[in-house]
Amino acid sequence: MSARRKMVGFSLVFLGAVIFGLAQERVTLFGLAFNPAGPEYLDGRLNIFSVPQVREAMNYLVDRGRIVAEIYGGNGVPWCFPVSKAYLEALGLQDVATELTQKYAHDFEKGKNIVFEELRKMGATLEPDGWYYKGRPVSVQIVARAEDERKALGAYLAELLKGLALRTEVLYKTAREFSALVMYTDPREGKWDIATEGWIVGVDDKAFEGFYTPRGPSAPLWQAYKPLPELDTVAQKLAQGAYSNEEERKNLVAQALKLSLQDSVRIWLLYR
Repeated sequence: MSARRKMVGFSLVFLGAVIFGLAQERVTLFGLAFNPAGPEYLDGRLNIFSVPQVREAMNYLVDRGRIVAEIYGGNGVPWCFPVSKAYLEALGLQDVATELTQKYAHDFEKGKNIVFEELRKMGATLEPDGWYYKGRPVSVQIVARAEDERKALGAYLAELLKGLALRTEVLYKTAREFSALVMYTDPREGKWDIATEGWIVGVDDKAFEGFYTPRGPSAPLWQAYKPLPELDTVAQKLAQGAYSNEEERKNLVAQALKLSLQDSVRIWLLYR
């Protein structure tokens, strides 16, 4: 099976299962994928998103409410998770979702402080004209789909990261160009750092494994994932149905929600 066909198969996983007698719900999630390779790319450039704490901080930096209102014209709901609202309601996890949404509410200064601390830990220095690492400017390449709102989202991200004294570049790509660059180039080459994404998801226990571990598609991006060990274990148990009852399943999903936000190799912005 070709890599492209495997990717299509992965997407279709999220169109599937019905639980608790719910009618099948399909929603489109929009979010950001990060290149986790590093801390240095093959050419020695620093990848700030190789550090989970920086990726996690992006949840504070992005303003989901503003993105929905200004970029998506109010057509969407701010969202932090790789699963649908109906899925969480079916499991009785509304309170956990609300708690996490409040924890990761927009707070630019908090996110900025975390990123600055981590950059210094990585050996970067802040000069009057921005961050440097081993004498080279620290830059971020954003890959944005050119056909829809994700084009404006790419521009928004560029301005956001400039507020962190980072140099930015937005690469606007068609669907085919986007897939070739983000999914199939070697992440270690550092041809991109952030990508805007859209996924159709349904009611499925496999979301955490599919989005956050190397056991998703065989594409190079997924093979670069090194999830938090606890997240890896929980995601695998959910994907394999390795629980004895619904209460245990609920607890596993609650853990996965928290751990996926800590790992944040992907973050989610809104759903439709």
